[in-house]
Amino acid sequence: MSVILIRRAAVLTEPYGWLLGVKVIGFVALLALASQNKSRLGPQVAAGKPTGFRRALAAEYVLIAAVLAVTACMTTFFSPNE
Repeated sequence: MSVILIRRAAVLTEPYGWLLGVKVIGFVALLALASQNKSRLGPQVAAGKPTGFRRALAAEYVLIAAVLAVTACMTTFFSPNE
């Protein structure tokens, strides 16, 4: 959607572009954490050793909330078409 909305590269130096970058970085971090949970922490939970799983799950929730908050700020206060 951003590829369609952003018509000029200069938008990336404005608040909308900064928030878009923060959102993408947060989403990538969320995917990395989810991947770690599935590959490393999931088998530990299955084996009865949930070491670090709750902390990782809490971090996922915080990242989800942060990405949603940044998205809300982007769509409420800023526009790439200004």
